[in-house]
Amino acid sequence: MDVESLPVQFIFNREKVIKKIVLVVGLMACLISTISAQKIRAGLKTGINISDQRVSGIGAPTGTQSVAGFHGGIYVIALFSDHVGIQSEALVSMQGAILDYSGTLYTDKFTYISIPVLLRYKVNRLISFHAGPQFGILGSTKETSGGSTFDTRSDFNNTDFSLVFGGTVDLPLKLNVTARYCRGISDVDKSMDSTTRNDLFQFSLGYRLFGAGE
Repeated sequence: MDVESLPVQFIFNREKVIKKIVLVVGLMACLISTISAQKIRAGLKTGINISDQRVSGIGAPTGTQSVAGFHGGIYVIALFSDHVGIQSEALVSMQGAILDYSGTLYTDKFTYISIPVLLRYKVNRLISFHAGPQFGILGSTKETSGGSTFDTRSDFNNTDFSLVFGGTVDLPLKLNVTARYCRGISDVDKSMDSTTRNDLFQFSLGYRLFGAGE
């Protein structure tokens, strides 16, 4: 784990970020307005990422190591029944990996705007599970090696696609805790000689702003 990435600052292009935020808000608004549900609730969440990458092909590193980062944003849950619903989120997610090229280490750090849309199943009043796709919009990247830092935004694709599996425990005082695994299935590297896919574990603390409890 690369603890030096806690905390880490990423620099966005202002115009691009504004467009991406508008897109995210629009998607969330469409989701809420088109869902006919018995209950709708929403809240904030934040937590820790433990991320890595799966790299293969020509020029692939001899090994990788995970790095730590933060995520945070909003969530919306629409319940169709006592047990089944849809959960969507808009998160700023900081992730990456340490790439080992025969002893020379390169630390890649990424910031994504992540938008999961998940099927949610509530087992009882406390425990629920969720699974579904996640769409990521790349905001910024940087690579650090030997004390030097490089902007590598042009080396990576603008989007990422993952599958999400996880569970949530609802706590008193409108709090909840979530653990999930996000397995990247799209190649985020523009190189034609290698493929790079993201792997991510997330651990979150959430707070429900409005909507009835279960």
